Amino acid sequence: MKKIVSFLICTLFSFFVVQGQINFEKQALPESKGAYELTFQNNQFLFLDYKKNVFSSSDAVNWTNNPCSISLIKSIAFGNGLYVGVGSSGAPDYKTMIIYSPDGKNWQPANGDFKKEFNKVIFANGKFVAVGFGGSINTSADGINWKAQPLKDLYLLDKIIYTKGLFIATGGSSIITSPDGETWTFQDSHLDAVKSIYGLAYSNDKILAVTFDGMILESGDGVKWVITKVLNNKDGVLNISYGLGQFILTGNKGFLMSSTDGREWKKMKINSKESFSRITFGNNKFVMEGGEGFLYISK
Repeated sequence: MKKIVSFLICTLFSFFVVQGQINFEKQALPESKGAYELTFQNNQFLFLDYKKNVFSSSDAVNWTNNPCSISLIKSIAFGNGLYVGVGSSGAPDYKTMIIYSPDGKNWQPANGDFKKEFNKVIFANGKFVAVGFGGSINTSADGINWKAQPLKDLYLLDKIIYTKGLFIATGGSSIITSPDGETWTFQDSHLDAVKSIYGLAYSNDKILAVTFDGMILESGDGVKWVITKVLNNKDGVLNISYGLGQFILTGNKGFLMSSTDGREWKKMKINSKESFSRITFGNNKFVMEGGEGFLYISK
């Protein structure tokens, strides 16, 4: 029988005022030791850690832990009444897995020939799409039976979104697009091969990608991309998210910037030197991971 642990995040009595009248409250997530993914699915926040724990919360304050016994889950998506997770069985064999659950608690292995480990899965346009190492791409209409759609000459895919009628996936300096998750086209990112895209987000009218060294790529359709800004952040940009009418960039050593249009960026003041590698938006609030065992939640 699986152990379910519920707890209230401990407030550390600190509020941080940032640009745009967003207040972030630093709180502790006691059982967490770092996240593979922090996401918002099926009207709840999900925090996937390195020890097969799956934390869920509707408000990002009160969390319930439903550990997964059969797989580490690196990414999770909800669609057609199912949660789908991608990852591996962990030590000692590290078998690549896709798993599914009707309730996010009881998991079963999905059907498919999974050769390379997956990094990210989403549900959009009526199907699940998972991407990973070696150009591995798998699709499924029901989350249970999967079909491989591999791409050659790609070492890594680790991000994917759906907007403008396209699945858009990135890995390293590559950007690829597909209307159906099966037929993919390489797009010109204008990046040197040594660059890597660390974040991907979109608003109603534009899509932004950001590299570790602060190059901002912009597209209106997912096909044509231009480099619009170089932030010259020596400490490293780690992610990007969109909500409340603005993009937010996160990075190392307390780096935060915001922009309403993706072109003009302003530093956000926060009394922290932690690295913000994970950020998501849902229920009108941003939630960031700040180091092992801490969250920053907008109020």
